[in-house]
Order: sequence, then structure tokens, then C-alpha cells
Amino acid sequence: MHFKIEILSHTLINSLEIFFFSVYFSFLGASFYSFFYKEKIKINDFLKLNIIGIFTLYIFISIWNVFLPINRYTFLITLIPISLFLTKNFGKSLTQLKSILKNRQLFFFVISIFLTLIWVSNIGIGPLQYEPQYHLQKIRWSQQFALTPGITNLFNHYGFDSSLFCFIAFFDNIFKYSMWNLSGYLKLTCIVYFLLIPIHLIYFNKNIIKGSYIMRIFFTPIIIYYCFYYTGLSTDLFASFFGIILAINMYKILIEKQDDYVQLLLLLVLGFSAKMTFLPIAVSSIIVLLIFKNKMILDFFSKRKIITLVFIFGFSLQLFRNIILTGYPFYPKDFIPVPVKWKIPQDKLEKLNNTMSEWPVGTIKTNKNYINDKKEWLRTRFFTQHRKVETLYPVILGIFGLVLIVKRGKIALFKNFLIFSIPAIVQILFFLFVVTDNRFANFAFWWLGAGFISFPVKQFIFDKREILVFLTMLIIIFSFGLHSYDRLGRVMPIINKNNLRTQLKSPSYDIFETSSGLKLNVPKNNEYCHDCPLPCTTSPHYNLRLIDEKRLSKGFYFDQKGILDH
Repeated sequence: MHFKIEILSHTLINSLEIFFFSVYFSFLGASFYSFFYKEKIKINDFLKLNIIGIFTLYIFISIWNVFLPINRYTFLITLIPISLFLTKNFGKSLTQLKSILKNRQLFFFVISIFLTLIWVSNIGIGPLQYEPQYHLQKIRWSQQFALTPGITNLFNHYGFDSSLFCFIAFFDNIFKYSMWNLSGYLKLTCIVYFLLIPIHLIYFNKNIIKGSYIMRIFFTPIIIYYCFYYTGLSTDLFASFFGIILAINMYKILIEKQDDYVQLLLLLVLGFSAKMTFLPIAVSSIIVLLIFKNKMILDFFSKRKIITLVFIFGFSLQLFRNIILTGYPFYPKDFIPVPVKWKIPQDKLEKLNNTMSEWPVGTIKTNKNYINDKKEWLRTRFFTQHRKVETLYPVILGIFGLVLIVKRGKIALFKNFLIFSIPAIVQILFFLFVVTDNRFANFAFWWLGAGFISFPVKQFIFDKREILVFLTMLIIIFSFGLHSYDRLGRVMPIINKNNLRTQLKSPSYDIFETSSGLKLNVPKNNEYCHDCPLPCTTSPHYNLRLIDEKRLSKGFYFDQKGILDH
């Protein structure tokens, strides 16, 4: 009985935190809405407000962390624009809230969001999932120090930057379980935007059913997959979150001729800041728009110069952070090295890249059976039962949809869909030939699958809403069935009744002293750093030095002369 009460209390705590994230980002986005859009706030545009809120917070804390650690004062400062907005618009917001509660249709919509919130909160309970080598360490460095030059010399993974770590560091100063629940907020936002809102629009709104509504619904299987498999500090979920929303945005621009370039640019910056592996789809999206929508996007750039500068600044800010951390703007690649004292030595960078390129089956030079092993590995990425939802199912869906589009015989439409598919194909090629792990491209597979099938389904149902509602129910049942009824080899319960949170791990460690007297914490028994006190590394080196011998915050570098002498 006591255990069940604990599960219930943890679910309630998660719900409150996730709800707070949604409200916080919505109001932060509303505070800056007029800056990004020259129109009145549409309080019902849930996603747009949240994307603006996330982007605004990214810019603020990234700049803040260049000079100062991320602490509680950081959070308090962000409450200033929210307070100003609420002071000015409190009456209007209260009136709109009352109208929502009086509207029976919207009331049931709110109830569905509440039930989704409870479910997402419940399955978010359990051991914290993260990369033990560096995730927690990156968060602690952000909380205790300003952006530290050359920290990658301490451990090469510390150069793998993600805005997620800054977000977690930001909220972890305020909430006890933010490391668990920020991913819950992302999942809730996905379910609301991709499933609940389209269902509401299709069932209650008598306007024409748009292909983008149907495309959003077809993303349901991968979103439910994220709910079960991506918990905790997943940079993959963070990047995929922006990737699937970008897919809808590109569909609206290229297929439905709706031009929201503001949100598009924000998504590109946020995706790139979330994970460097987002770069292929970000660059290819920009190229596609410059080639096939050049007049409209160039017109946008010329008219919205401030937004264009903000977009460029957002990209540059992440590149600047990479340079401070590593000496390379595109770390771990050695493009455009910057001649700074803390730059990672070339031999160590080459070693890291060799290690990464050899995963998971080696290279042609190191593995005589490389081609067969690579084929076998790719086969498991498509045909292992629980991996099918990431790759095989959207491929089948996309091929089927493409065949139906071709049969319609509309050359112009077919061309538009091919243009729409280019960024996703580039990301998939990146997965096939550079980093063969589904987590870097599953959103790209669904970009094609959900995108291609949306138009034939729209043509088939026309305005038969009851058919689409029935189809939506089948998609939902299929999405949950993959994890609870099908033999996936890893069946996941829909309701969490057994798992409670575990404490963050802090391994026992030894003290390693470098030739300059710098003391490093090195975990015992080949453990990873986890939440070990700073500075922690699993690869200590005698020639590692502080740029300022008295302060960790000034950064690290390798004494090349000492290495030669040694």
C-alpha cells in the first residue's frame, strides 16, 4: 500500500512540474510574441508560444552561461518579462480562460490534455536514464562555473554540447525532479500538438481538413515510442522534438503554401543547439528553401532584418560555445580550427574521431569483414522487432503513399513532395553512411512516412470526418500495441506500477595529481563520472594544466612542451 502511495505521489509531482514547464514556456513565449510576429497574440496557438519560449530561454541562458554559472538568479530574471506581460494582459487572459471552461468542446479537450499529462507523468517515474560519461557532469559545470574554456581537455565528451544541459541546469536549481520531467514536457507537447489538437480540429472544426493535420496524426507511433524509450536526459529526444515539428513546418511551406518562416528559423537554431547531428537536416532545409522558395524567403529576410539577425546570432552562439569548449566550431570535426591556447590537440581529436568511426563494426581498415558486418548491423536497425517503428514502418508507409501520389498523375504535386523529402533523405544518408544509429534519423524516416501518406489519405476521406476519426483510433491502438501487446522483445507496461526514482549516482573516486599540481577526481574500478564532484575525468593526463593555476573556471589546456619532454 505504501509503495502504491509513493507511485501516486511521484506521479502527482511529475504532473505539477510538467504542467509548470508548459505554462512557463507559454507565458515566456507570449511575452516575446510581438517581437517575432507582427500580429496579436493567439493564445490558442500552443506550439508557437512554446517554441518562442524555448528559443528565448535558449538565447538568454546561453549568453548568461558565457559569463556566469546558471543559478537561481537566472530563473528569477526570466520572471520579469513574464510578470510584465501578465500585468498588462491579466484581464484578457482570465476572460479567455473563462470562455474555454464554458465551451463544452474545449472543456473536453482540456480533460484529454489532463489525462495525457497524468499518463506521461506516470511513465516518467523510474531510474534516470542518461549518458554516465558526461551528461550530469556537463550540467554540474554549468551550475557551478561559467562556460569553461578547453574543458574538453579534461574529458573529450565534455565537448559534446547541447542546449538541453543548460535547460536542465536552469530548472534543476528550482525543481527537484527536473532531470526526469523536462523530457515529460516534450512528450506532452508532442501528444497535444500532433494528436489531440488535430483530433479536435477534425471532429469539431467544420473547416477543410488539411493534409498537415493528417500528417501530424501519423507521427503518433514514433511519439508514443519516444514516451516509452526516451526518458531522462535524452539529447536525442530533444533534437527529434524539433525535427518532427520542422517536418510539419516544411510540409506547410512546400505542400500547403503556408509561409511561417519565423517558426522555421527558430526550429533550425534550436535543433542545431540541441545536437550537432541535427546539422545535415538544418543545412539541407535552408538550401531547399533558398533554391525552391528563394523569392519568398529572400523577401522575408529583407523585410524582417531583425529576425534574420536573431537567427544568425542563434547559430553563431552555438558555434561560439563550441569554440570556447574545444577550439573547434564543429567539434568533433576539425573544420575551421581556431588558434586558441585551449584547442584540443590534433592527435587527441583524431583518436576520438577514429573511435567514433569504428563504432559499431569498425572500419574497412580495422575489420576484414567490414562490409558484411555493416550490412548485418543495418539489418538489425530495420528488422529487429522494437526497431521497426523507427525505420521499417515509416519506410513502408512512405513507399505506399508515394505510389498513390504517382498514381494520381499530378506532376507538380509529385515534384513538391520530392522537394519536401530532400532534407529527410539527407539526414537518412547521414545515418546510413556516417553514424549508423537510428536515434539520429528516426524523425527523418517519419518525416517521409507521415508526409507521403498524408495526401492520399486526405484525398480518400475528403470530408468524411468519421472515417478519419476511426483511422485515428486505429493509429493510436497500433502505437500502444507495439509496446504492450506485440512481441517486441521489450514489452513496456502502459501504466507504471513498479518503478520508483533512484538517487543520482556518485561513484567513489581516487585523486590524481598532474605534473602542475592540478587534482582530478578519477572514479574507481573503471566507473564513469556520473555525478562525481568536479573536476572529474576517466582519462587523467599528467600534462593537463589550468590556464590560470588558481581557478578551474578559467579552463584547461595541454602542456605540449611537457608532453614532448615526457
